[in-house]
Amino acid sequence: MIIVFGVLVGQSQDKKAQEVAAQQTKEKAEKTAQLKQDKVDHFTANKNQIILSANSALADKKYQSVISQTNKYLVSGDEDLKKINYSAKSEKLKKLSSCWLS
Repeated sequence: MIIVFGVLVGQSQDKKAQEVAAQQTKEKAEKTAQLKQDKVDHFTANKNQIILSANSALADKKYQSVISQTNKYLVSGDEDLKKINYSAKSEKLKKLSSCWLS
C-alpha cells in the first residue's frame, strides 16, 4: 500500500510539473507575441520618422546603424523597411569584401 501511494504521489507531482511547464511556455509565447505587437504598433505610429531616419543613416553609410534600427521593426512586414535593411546589409557586405580583398 505504501508503494502504491508513493507511485501515485510521484505521478501527481509529474503531472503538476508538466502543467507548470505548459503554463510557463504559454506565458512566454504570449509575452513574445505582445512584444512583437508592440513593435508593430510603434512602427505603424512612427513609420515616416523611422523610414526617414534609416534612409538618412543609409545615405551617411552608417550601415550597422541602419541594420540595427530596421531589424527591430522587420516583424511589421513593411516592404520599404525590408528594402532599406537589405540595402544596408548588401552595402556592409560589399564594404567588408573590399577590405578582405585589399
